[in-house]
Amino acid sequence: MHVTCIPSQDTSPSFIETVGCTFKFEWKTKAACAITNVEGANCAVKDPTSSTTFNLLPLWKRKGLVYSGNMTDNREQGTFELNICGPVPACRNEKDGIGACLTKNGEKIVLGKVNKHVEYKGEIVTLVYR
Repeated sequence: MHVTCIPSQDTSPSFIETVGCTFKFEWKTKAACAITNVEGANCAVKDPTSSTTFNLLPLWKRKGLVYSGNMTDNREQGTFELNICGPVPACRNEKDGIGACLTKNGEKIVLGKVNKHVEYKGEIVTLVYR
């Protein structure tokens, strides 16, 4: 079977010919395309194979709201706060915006800076806090 990468097309395998006891088929599909890694900007990234855009900006919490929750680390309790593509106001740093923060025993620990560079790696959208 000969498989051809056609990003905009998904077809069923089609019979080409028989050579002795061998049957030849051709299959045009986006599944045969190589997986590409792409970095986006401004909290959006586009899959070059399907032309689908993944936009994380609607997840950005503005006006002091953030995503938060409780966590346990080695029997110690803490609260994490993070924001998608924006800063966590309660964990401000004058030089850099903080995108993820952990509060443990009253101390604020920076987990990562604000990041708007969304990555598309192996068909998974990621946003890394560094």
